[in-house]
Amino acid sequence: MVAAVPVPFALLGAVIAWTVGGSLRESWYIPARGVTAVAEFSHSTHTTRVYGYTDTAGNSHTYTGPVGGQHIELSYDPRDPATAIRPEGLYVRCVMALMATAGCALVGGGLYAIGRLLVTSLAD
Repeated sequence: MVAAVPVPFALLGAVIAWTVGGSLRESWYIPARGVTAVAEFSHSTHTTRVYGYTDTAGNSHTYTGPVGGQHIELSYDPRDPATAIRPEGLYVRCVMALMATAGCALVGGGLYAIGRLLVTSLAD
């Protein structure tokens, strides 16, 4: 029964590290190596604002976000221009890095606890 306690912590840490780490990678990679475009405000829905932008091939795409002005700066991967992100600031990226590190720490601590429980149960 005690062995089941660290498993949820390790799984939770893995989910945190995977999701936040993927978003962190995207927020660093796409603005650095992708294409930056200026999107113009198109219209509002009940909860979001819709913007239109054109990729380098001349195709039109839309981006939805909760806030923004008449024009916003977006970045997209040239291999997938329909998926754009709004570049985050350094502060947000540092907080995301700390969250991903905390997820890795949960995974490490959970695996350590599981290993220690296994070793002590096998030693008895």
